[in-house]
Amino acid sequence: MSAATQGWGLMTVKPTITAARPGTELRWTSSLPGISGEHAFLLTSTGSGTRVVQTETFGGLLARFPGKTLANAEASFQALNQALKLRAEARTDRPAEPAS
Repeated sequence: MSAATQGWGLMTVKPTITAARPGTELRWTSSLPGISGEHAFLLTSTGSGTRVVQTETFGGLLARFPGKTLANAEASFQALNQALKLRAEARTDRPAEPAS
């Protein structure tokens, strides 16, 4: 998997899927020299939609001295979350909201 990251350019990682539960969870681990991470998307129904929680846990020597590394990762995750929100809200095939 290749990903463009803010401040790092294009990086290639080989994730290992550790959980794939349709409609509820997608979780994987990956690593680069000096740092590893577990990333997850957790989905829960809210009745009027779906709540998405994204998590990332870092480990390894470089995780102890993050510098701009974790700030750049957080900015990338926020951009991904915003893009996902816009795409989900633009869908037209969702059931209509109940009238108040």
